[in-house]
Amino acid sequence: MKGIGLVFSGGGGKGAYEIGVWKYLHETGLDKSICSISGTSVGALNAALFAGSNYETAEEIWLNMTSETVFSKRKDGFKKLVEYSSRLARSLGKITNPFGRIKDPFDGVFEYYDLMKIGVEQDYIFSREGIRKLISQVVNYSDLQRSKIPCFATCFNISQKRVESFKLNDYAPSVIDRILLASSAIPVLFENVEFKGEKYCDGGIPKRGDNTPIKPIYSSRTDELEYIIVVYLSRGNHVEKERYPGVKFIEISPSEDIGKFFDGTIDFKEGSAGRRINLGYENAKTVLSSFAEEFK
Repeated sequence: MKGIGLVFSGGGGKGAYEIGVWKYLHETGLDKSICSISGTSVGALNAALFAGSNYETAEEIWLNMTSETVFSKRKDGFKKLVEYSSRLARSLGKITNPFGRIKDPFDGVFEYYDLMKIGVEQDYIFSREGIRKLISQVVNYSDLQRSKIPCFATCFNISQKRVESFKLNDYAPSVIDRILLASSAIPVLFENVEFKGEKYCDGGIPKRGDNTPIKPIYSSRTDELEYIIVVYLSRGNHVEKERYPGVKFIEISPSEDIGKFFDGTIDFKEGSAGRRINLGYENAKTVLSSFAEEFK
């Protein structure tokens, strides 16, 4: 039996959509053919749940997740927000042309990060205590370590300015926690995470990151891998298939807009997860129904 790789994109609150896709994989038995899984940011958390937990637990977690859990208040968070805004205003003057326009928005952002010295631990607004507790409660470390499914989490190495992926199965629980926290550490909002003497942040940061990490699965593939299912959290994305010869891709993306940053990435309002789970399930059914029959 040929195997399937599964890739979960990053996208904060929009990650509930991936749980809906998982629901369809679970109902059709396709989840039993997953031989490798990879994710960035919230996609890394969902990947860890897939390899080290079960669908029912993942759905319950998402349906009960709140903004308070993810964005734990920090005593001096408002002060940090004011300081951040002030530094941003000053830094923008250094990266704009005489007409006040940033030459390249993404390059401007990263030049700003350099000016801000992104590695400084104090440059963040929210505490990670809530999500830290959630990870330790829901990820079954023993099952993840014993799992036959290689599970990769992607982070951005701030010191080296490069993307790195880690096979979670190979690490102790405390390190798994740090990798998952690092993969989802949105700069300025959350504290950067240090391990192995390096500082890491969200693996999906624009331009420099890898928000849909296919490479870890493809690079570690065996003869068993025939298909890779890629799950996006926004529309308009496509795999550059010529970069990955020898495997077949199945792409799933939202059939309707599930939000941008404020109404998507940081949206954990009651009811939002349920709607995204349902949409993920329906989209997966549309894309995979005939494939599920053929794969049996």
